[in-house]
Amino acid sequence: MLDYRLPDIDGLEFMRRLREMGESPPVLFVTTADSVELAVQAMKLGAEDFLQKQEGYLDILPLMVNEALERQRLRKDKKHLETQLRQSEKLASLGILASGLAHNINNRLTSLKTFLDLLPYRFDDPEFTGEFLQTCREDLEKIVLLVQELTRFAFSERLPQPPEPLSELVVRAIGHLDDEIARKGIRIRTQFDEVPRLPVDTEGMKQLLINLLKNAVQASPAGGEVRVGVAAESDGPHIAIRVEDDGSGLPMEMREKVFDPFFTTKAHGLGIGLYICHKIAALHEGSIAVDNHPGGGARFTVRLPIERTRAAASADAEPAR
Repeated sequence: MLDYRLPDIDGLEFMRRLREMGESPPVLFVTTADSVELAVQAMKLGAEDFLQKQEGYLDILPLMVNEALERQRLRKDKKHLETQLRQSEKLASLGILASGLAHNINNRLTSLKTFLDLLPYRFDDPEFTGEFLQTCREDLEKIVLLVQELTRFAFSERLPQPPEPLSELVVRAIGHLDDEIARKGIRIRTQFDEVPRLPVDTEGMKQLLINLLKNAVQASPAGGEVRVGVAAESDGPHIAIRVEDDGSGLPMEMREKVFDPFFTTKAHGLGIGLYICHKIAALHEGSIAVDNHPGGGARFTVRLPIERTRAAASADAEPAR
């Protein structure tokens, strides 16, 4: 319980200092001051309630204390339930991936077992052994890629790093695909608006951008164009990263499945790239969506919350007076 008038500091300044120290006990303002502005400032700083010292206030005070403590208990319960929900979602995700991974690896191991069973009888057949070696290489490479991709990013729980300029991450992701871009003669057009830096997992976010750009390059015809934009959105507010290609676009039924693990339309695709993009966006409390832009190609939009940036920086910033 805080009074506004204290011997060497006022109650609002005391609350500010508490918050700067990282302390967040429930606070009740009890004061003789009759000021709506004072009450508003106290509530903005996180006070539970505001009580003016007037006749009968001591009868009300115990009830307000109990209410404040109950609200604090409910917040703790909510935080605990949210942690349990995230854990349940992670376990469900693990089950889906484990099932898909087992299915994909089992299919490839079945073909290898078939070849191994036939090898003693057809060892002298050069056509058979050549096909056998090629199948072994392709299937084992796919298994290695699946395991590497999933273990590297699918369950990343690394904390975000210091704020990064998203435009620089986009440029680095484009540079990673320089050879593939040059082979197809793809033009990359970028538009970077001035936006706040975000605290992101640098490697995870770069992998998300590489996956989206690689898909856009592969979907675009030779000599086509891939457009990448970074802009702030007032609805949220969020920062949006958009990647558009010159391909044929995605039908509605496919758009609903593209982020599912192991779903792919490519003959030699793994079907986990966009799932990993979805996971990385979620770890940043963001989202990813797909639609077709007016020109007909696919457009992927990653939205990252700006409020997360402000929360991360609040410990270093001086509170508004």
